[in-house]
Amino acid sequence: VFEGCDSDLEFTYYEYSITYTDDGNGMVSGVAKACDSDIVELSFNTENYYSVYEVTVTDKDKNVTTLTPDSEGKYSFEMPRSAVTVSATFRKSGTCGKDGDNLTWTMDDQGTLTISGTGAMADWENPYEPFNPAPWGNNNTHETVKIKKVIIEDGVTTIGDFAFSKCVYLTNISIPDSVTSIGVEDVDLKNSYGETRAQAVTNFLRYAVECLHAKGIYVSADVFGETSGDDSSSFSSFVSYYGQFWPAISNAVDAISSMPYPDHFASYAYGIPEPWNEPGELMYEWGRATYHAQENTYDKAKCRTWIMAQDSDPYEVYYDPFFIEAQINGLKEAGVYDGYMTWNAASSINRYYSYAEVLN
Repeated sequence: VFEGCDSDLEFTYYEYSITYTDDGNGMVSGVAKACDSDIVELSFNTENYYSVYEVTVTDKDKNVTTLTPDSEGKYSFEMPRSAVTVSATFRKSGTCGKDGDNLTWTMDDQGTLTISGTGAMADWENPYEPFNPAPWGNNNTHETVKIKKVIIEDGVTTIGDFAFSKCVYLTNISIPDSVTSIGVEDVDLKNSYGETRAQAVTNFLRYAVECLHAKGIYVSADVFGETSGDDSSSFSSFVSYYGQFWPAISNAVDAISSMPYPDHFASYAYGIPEPWNEPGELMYEWGRATYHAQENTYDKAKCRTWIMAQDSDPYEVYYDPFFIEAQINGLKEAGVYDGYMTWNAASSINRYYSYAEVLN
């Protein structure tokens, strides 16, 4: 408390404390105390590629105010008659346009990369060469392994060379109709039949099955884990961004082989906080949705699922025989067990020996 006088008027100033918190990806700072109605200006220090995502001020009564930057990108607030907590969160972000800032990107902590703006994306060099990889990952830090989902918003017209190379955990990418070409070979995404993506995928499979069945060959189609949709209804009408519609594909081929690898799912998928740590529960909940999609498919294919038979490197989880058995049992309990296949990228014979009893 400061007491003083201004002309013949006595006055009293009350100072209130300010606490600063952050998410560990940057730092927010400012004065430690301020008087009622003072304007408090904030400063930020960020890690490489991180920028301010959200800033809030919370008073003693738990009233939360979300701050917006001014025209110069600076944050400030008027001090209330209360101690406050200033909280800041940071996200990886930057520009990725062919013309510089015509496109921007952000990546959240769940591994979702969002690209927005208007026009063409810049081209990148092979990330396995230490030259000019895409900004959301580089050859030294292997940041790209954290990207699980990519959302390209309407207005983006091209996807640059090597944009998502080495994104080995990427299972979901949203590509709008505004995109007309992809990558090194400048692939034309348009087609002369006016088909949707789902129609194009299904019609190709029907054509392939017709050709291969004529030679006595059975056909299996691999699909992403999310393609079965969720368990919110008795029939899955979900169509993935890349045109995978479970009932149509299951009807077209002899076996449908989904890839619901536990560490490819985000937190709270199917209501499970950490799916990579609960592979059996995940396989059961995923299997229920798959069961409903299968039951509503005419002349359905065999459901032969890929299970994860390697460690989860991003989450540092060792997949021992118990985790393998849990996945198999989850599929059986969900009623979608027409066999399984084990995914182990290194094809380690020693790892398979360690699983032998469970696999038998």
